[in-house]
Amino acid sequence: MLSFFARRLKFIGYIFVTVLLAGCNIEANRLALTPIPTPDLPRVEFLYPENNSIVIEGVDLTLDIVAYDETSGIAQIEVFIDGVSLQQVVPPDSLAQTTFRIETNWLSAGIGRHSISAIASRGDGVRSDEAILIVEVQPPQ
Repeated sequence: MLSFFARRLKFIGYIFVTVLLAGCNIEANRLALTPIPTPDLPRVEFLYPENNSIVIEGVDLTLDIVAYDETSGIAQIEVFIDGVSLQQVVPPDSLAQTTFRIETNWLSAGIGRHSISAIASRGDGVRSDEAILIVEVQPPQ
């Protein structure tokens, strides 16, 4: 018969081995579940005007937008006003560019808040997240 001390030591040994094996199993499962990274998306942002700008109705507002994509370049930028397409712009000679900057105009119409957004696309159809800008159109004084 094993002494009390020997039984306790044997029990602690079982616990140690169980914890050790469980830890190895958890690490193996964690590695197996790591998602495969997706390629970077193109990026687009407004340089002008600032978000929450106030503009007078009837003013021709210049929108300055830049898009970046180091993977295969920007093939198009699409601009939306309140979810309706305003314009699609492609680089000169339709050649994708790693940095593509556009200036386009919107004749501010409709008193109240308006959402202006832009999405950049690569030639393979991969689209950026939407950049959103809010402007407040006010009546002329």
